[in-house]
Amino acid sequence: MRSNGKKIEPSEVYRAICECTCAPDDFAQDTRIVEVGRRVWGFHIQELERHRDQVSKWLWFLPQEFRYREGGEFLDAGYQNDRTPWTVNADRIEHLLLLGQAMGLVSPVPGDVDEDGNPMRYIVFV
Repeated sequence: MRSNGKKIEPSEVYRAICECTCAPDDFAQDTRIVEVGRRVWGFHIQELERHRDQVSKWLWFLPQEFRYREGGEFLDAGYQNDRTPWTVNADRIEHLLLLGQAMGLVSPVPGDVDEDGNPMRYIVFV
C-alpha cells in the first residue's frame, strides 16, 4: 500500500471498486445502491465489508478538511493528508469516495452540487 511514498495506491482503489460493484442487471437484495448525480451504482454488501478496513485507512489519509462539517472539495481528495498527490485521475477519486459512501463512511455535502447533480464537497467519518 505504501510504494512510492503513497499511502493510497490508485491501482488498489481500482481493484476494490471492481470487486465491490455490480452491474444493474445483477442488483439484488444484497446490493447497496448509491446514487450520485445522474448515475446509479450497485455494490455487493459482502465485498464492501471485506474491503471496509482498507477503505477506512485510505479515507483517513485524505486531507484533514474532509473531517470537518464543511467537508473537502472533490479534487482535493486526490491528495493525502501530507498534501502529496496520490492520483490526478478523477475516476480514482470518485471510486474512493463511492466506496466510502457505500460503506456509510463518506457523505456528500447537501446542496453543493455541479450542473449534473454531482457532489462538489464530501465529509469523511473516519
